[in-house]
This record gives sequence, structure tokens and C-alpha cells, in this order.
Amino acid sequence: METVLELKDLSVFYGDRELVKRLNVSIPRGIVTTVMGPSGCGKTTFLRALNRLHDFNPEMRVTGDVLLNGESINEMEPIELRRRIGMVFQKPNPFPFMSIYENVMAGFKLNGVRLKKSLADSIVEECLIKAGLWAEVKDDLHKRGSFLSGGQQQRLCIARALAVNPDVLLLDEPTSALDPIATAHIERLIVELKRDVTILLVTHNIAQANRVSDYLLFMYLGELIEHGNARDMFEEPKNEMTSKFLTGVVG
Repeated sequence: METVLELKDLSVFYGDRELVKRLNVSIPRGIVTTVMGPSGCGKTTFLRALNRLHDFNPEMRVTGDVLLNGESINEMEPIELRRRIGMVFQKPNPFPFMSIYENVMAGFKLNGVRLKKSLADSIVEECLIKAGLWAEVKDDLHKRGSFLSGGQQQRLCIARALAVNPDVLLLDEPTSALDPIATAHIERLIVELKRDVTILLVTHNIAQANRVSDYLLFMYLGELIEHGNARDMFEEPKNEMTSKFLTGVVG
């Protein structure tokens, strides 16, 4: 499979403590890759390193490199990097004082990009359709996004990330704050979206990973223990620790 992200000795430190330890792995393009492991194993810390969110914390330090389509993320302008590698967080976070329409277009506004209204209208509709939200909000585009349900807000955040046409979409436990019905919506959406964007998902939910994943990375204590085809890993993991995690012995 073609590679979209290549990690080269990627480590993340908090002070002197190494939270993520020399990761070397390639992330395939056009599929759902899920990062799994017990709480505190470094999953979210790893994910945030991929679009340099640790730059905002002076106590964090990242070494090694990540190549996005062969280009080092360390040499990119952070704003451009975060356009190309979008992120949706655990808790839905639409901008509370913006309308649904403005939320979808927020990436352009924050980057000082002005578009013709006809083009903006088209982007808003297209991204809300991709996020499975258009039919529910098309008559309320100028209402605040905060009036939506939790699941709708999360889909709005996905639409906002998609609007700037990223290469990769990072999803950090996107359903952990949602009810089962909203979770099912997001899971179906994840499977559909891989046609348009490579998805890297962090989840603690083993059943969810089994439903949506094409490729798995299993982390333990900051190290990458095993990675490979999701079906193969679920059916016959090669590492004993992976097996214990997937069967609920370690969690």
C-alpha cells in the first residue's frame, strides 16, 4: 500500500520523561488506521505529535521526524501542516459563537482566505454531506453550532476539518463522549470517509476498532509493540501483550 505518513524514530518527551519511544512505522494511504493500547500508553501523545500540537507546550519535546507524502513536517509552516493533517478531538468543540455555516468555513477565515460566496456555499454543502449532517441542518445553517446535539456537533467538527481538504484526518476518541446512536453514526461516517481522506483513529473501544479498522497499531508504555492488517491482528496477534489487550486481560 502507498504510504502517506512515515515515522522515523519519533519520540515525545515531557521534561525528561519519554512518553513515546522511537516509533518507526509507515501509515498507509486511503484506509482507517487505528491506534490502540491501555490508558496512558501514549496514544494521544503520539497523535498530537503528527501535526505538531506539542509546539504549544514548552515542556514537551519531540525528536525524530514524520514525513507527510515524503516531506518532513518539521520543515512545514505549522498552519499549513494543520491544514494538511486535520484533527478532531475527544469532546466536540464547534466554535460557540459561530453559525453552522461559519464553523465549516472557519479554517479559511482563520487563515485569511476569502472565497466567493458561491464557492463557500458549495464547500459547506459538500462537507456537511460528507459528514452525514446536511439533511439535518440544511435549513438551519445560520444558527449557532452549539444548538446541535453532541453527535451532530462532532460531525460538524469533522465537516470543519474536511473543508480545507486535508491529506490525513486524526480522530482522538471521537465517540467517547457520545451515546450509542451517535457513536454508530460516527462509525459509519469513518468507514465512508476513507474514500476521501486517510484516517488515523485513537480509540480505547476494542469492538469499535474491530468494526472500522483496516490497519492496527498497538502501543504499550510508549512503545509500538505490533502493527499490521487489522483482521490478522484480531484473529491471530503475534505478540503476547497484544493478545492480552485484545482479549481484555490487559486494559
